[in-house]
Amino acid sequence: MPLSFTKNMGQWDERVLFRASAGGATMWFTKEGVTYQFTRRIDTGSGAVSAPGVPVGRTFLSDPGQAGMPILPGDRHEKDSVEQMILTAKFVGANPNPEVVGQGQMEYKCNYFLGDDPSKWHTDVPNYEAITLKGIYPGIDLKYSGNGNGQAAYEFIVTPGADFAQIKVKYEGAE
Repeated sequence: MPLSFTKNMGQWDERVLFRASAGGATMWFTKEGVTYQFTRRIDTGSGAVSAPGVPVGRTFLSDPGQAGMPILPGDRHEKDSVEQMILTAKFVGANPNPEVVGQGQMEYKCNYFLGDDPSKWHTDVPNYEAITLKGIYPGIDLKYSGNGNGQAAYEFIVTPGADFAQIKVKYEGAE
């Protein structure tokens, strides 16, 4: 399935402009940068991993009975767990308000029925083949797209005469 970029029409935090998912990673696009959320599910009974990711900590889906108590290997009430890593790429010195546009609107749309309040439901949410942050630096755009194999790719588009040395990316959440 091709990678798609889903527009935020109110179904997520207002800072999020678009969201995409690929190979165990969810990407949250904002004007300041992109946050990568890597998730994998662990069957704690067998140790099997169901999605790629790099673990840095565990969030347990359920507790054997005592709030705040970890589930230990061998616990007869042991449940599946989820491991996540969050990595954020921020563009240092970038335009704080670039124009963000979706390109290549796809045929299918998404629907989000959150809770039982219809005013919080969002239907016909568009999906795009790519998004571009225009003017992220003077004379430079940043385009995110799929590489044809369901994986994300990005490229800086530098106009003739623009200084590509102004591109600086700061990563947070990684050591």
